[in-house]
Amino acid sequence: MRQLPTPLRKALSGHGAFPDAAAVRRAAERLDPELLRALLASPGLRRRLFTDVDGVAVFDRAAFTALLDGVTGPNDGVRLIWPDAGARPSVGATTARLANARRHTADRVETVRHADDGDNLLVKGENLKVLGSLLPLLHGGVRLIYIDPPYNTGNSALPYEDRLTRPEWLTFMRDRAEVAAQLLTSDGVLLIQCSSHQAAHLEVMLEGVDQLHKVMVFHTLVRHPDRALTAGKQFNDVVEQILVFARDRHFRMPRRTRPRRLDDYRWQIEVTGPGRPMQLGGRACTVFPGGEWTRRAAEPGADNLRSHSIRGSLREKNSSGRFYVAHIEPLAAQLGPGTLVRVPDIGDDGLGHRFFHTPRTGTKNGTYFQGVPQSTAATTLPHPNFLDFHGEFNRVAAEGGVDFRNGKKPEALLKFLLEIFTEPGDTVLDYHLGSGTTAAVAHKLGRRWVGIEKMDFIETVTLRRLCGVLAGEQSGISGEVGWAGGGGFVYAELN
Repeated sequence: MRQLPTPLRKALSGHGAFPDAAAVRRAAERLDPELLRALLASPGLRRRLFTDVDGVAVFDRAAFTALLDGVTGPNDGVRLIWPDAGARPSVGATTARLANARRHTADRVETVRHADDGDNLLVKGENLKVLGSLLPLLHGGVRLIYIDPPYNTGNSALPYEDRLTRPEWLTFMRDRAEVAAQLLTSDGVLLIQCSSHQAAHLEVMLEGVDQLHKVMVFHTLVRHPDRALTAGKQFNDVVEQILVFARDRHFRMPRRTRPRRLDDYRWQIEVTGPGRPMQLGGRACTVFPGGEWTRRAAEPGADNLRSHSIRGSLREKNSSGRFYVAHIEPLAAQLGPGTLVRVPDIGDDGLGHRFFHTPRTGTKNGTYFQGVPQSTAATTLPHPNFLDFHGEFNRVAAEGGVDFRNGKKPEALLKFLLEIFTEPGDTVLDYHLGSGTTAAVAHKLGRRWVGIEKMDFIETVTLRRLCGVLAGEQSGISGEVGWAGGGGFVYAELN
C-alpha cells in the first residue's frame, strides 16, 4: 500500500485484494465492486471521485487516475517541496475543551458552561489546536474561511510573529489549511490574503492539499501607487493577493449582478421597402437591401435597440451570434454590404424578431440589434480579478474603535467577499482573526461567525471591538447596512 496516495491507502486498508497501485489500477479499469464500495465509504473520496446524477453516484475514472498518478488538480502533478515538508503534526478531532466561556450581549456578560449550536464564537488559543477541537462541531459546516495570516515579511514591528523561514512558514500554513479544509461545506471556499513575499509559493503549496482546488486570485490594490513608502525599497508594493480555493473541484465563481442601464439602447430601425422573403435556418426571414432601411439615433430609452458587433465570443457563446455565423455570414457576399435581415422568433426582448445586418463596406463584422430583455431587470457579469480598495485601506485606522497598526483590513473588503460567497445564516470562520474585522462584518451581515486568535491582544483589541459591534458602533459598513447593534457571542479559551 505504500505506493498509493494517502487517501487511497486509508480507504483501502484491510482490503487484501488491492496489495499495490497496479492492482488498484486494474480494479478501477474493470469497475470492481469491492473497490467502488470502499471508495464510496470514504466521504472525501466520494466527493472527489464521484459525481451525483439524479441520486446515482457516477465514478469519475479520470479523476481517479489523476489521484492514483499523484495529480490533484490543474497543476498537473507539480509539487512544492521544502525541508521537512513531509513532517505533519497529529491533528484530528481532539479532546481539548473550551473553558472560561462567557456569553456577551449588548447589555450583559454571563458565565456559561459551553457554547450552543449556532452561537457566534470567539476563541483564544493556538489556532491549529482550536481547529482540531472544533472538528466535531463544525465539520462540513463552514461556507467561507477567510484568513489574513502573517505575510512573513520579516517585519519585527508587528504585534505577531512575522519572521519565520520560508520552510517554517509553508509548513505552518499547510498544516492549518489541511484541517480547515475539513470544516468547509461542499460548496465552501478558503480565502487567504497575502503579499508578494510568499504568494507564489503559497499558491503552489495549496494546490497540493487534497481537499482544496484553486479557483482564482484577486489582485487587490491596497495603497495608492504614488504613496511614498520607505525610500530604500526597490519598488512600491501596492498590491496584495487574495487566493480563492474551493472544496469542490467543479466550483464556479458566482457572478456579480448589475442593474440594467439603458444608455446603450439608442437606436431605431426604420424599414422603408417591402423586402423579400428568404428561408434561413428553418425560419421565414425577410431581407431588406441597403436602400430599404435606415438606422436612426434616438435618446436612450426602453423602446430603443442596442447594437452588437458580432465578433469574439459573441460568435460562439450567444444564440444570435451563432445564428448569424451559421446562416447569414455565409451569404454575406450574395446579400451585399449593409443588408438588413429580419429573423422571427428569436431573443427574449418581446419584439418577436431580431434585426441583423451584413458588414458595411470597409468593415468585416456583422451586427444585430437587441431590445431590452424581458426576462430580467439586471445583467450578470463575471468578477474582475483586480480590486481597488486603496481608499478604504487609507481610512481603516479608525474602524471598530480599536488601534491595530498595519494589520487591520477594511470592513468594505470583507463585505465584498462575504456577499460574493455566502448568504445570511451561513457560517464564516477566521483562524487568524487579528483585530476582528471578519467577525465584525459577518455579524453585521447576519452570518454566523467563528474567530480564533492566540495573541493577548484578543482581550484589548478583538473582544473590545466585537462588544462595540453588539452595542451598535457606527464605523465601517454600519451605516451602509443599517447596523443598529444586537446579537451576541461566546468568548472562550482553549483548555
